[in-house]
Amino acid sequence: MTASDAVNLDTSGATGFVAEGSAVRGLLKAYVQGRAMLMCATAEAEFLRAVRLQAGPFETARAARFLARIARVPDGPSARVMALRATKKVHGPDKIIFGTGDALGVVTATADGRFVRGAAGQGVILNVFLHPPARFQGR
Repeated sequence: MTASDAVNLDTSGATGFVAEGSAVRGLLKAYVQGRAMLMCATAEAEFLRAVRLQAGPFETARAARFLARIARVPDGPSARVMALRATKKVHGPDKIIFGTGDALGVVTATADGRFVRGAAGQGVILNVFLHPPARFQGR
């Protein structure tokens, strides 16, 4: 798989697709057009938890339709991302999500610039599509 074949979505990328009134939905749709959308198990679990806790009924319905269109991949982070030192910016599940995209050789769509900058500060440059954040509106 190459960066042109698929896009790895983190929780913020998935939220951008389904949040009510999302200003980034069009941007994300244009970016992923013609590519497979992937989510690793950790990203999907984080997203489902966010939907359960923060999304309203319209967003929950949109999330179900969205999840029917993505390809689920097992967690499989690259060694170089897993070797990053834990810091305020680089920690836990993000290492697995970004590391899985890195191992697959695909772009990760994210609003998490903190992680991207933290990894770069440790010498690991990630292939990302950085987009503005979106939040659930509870509708």
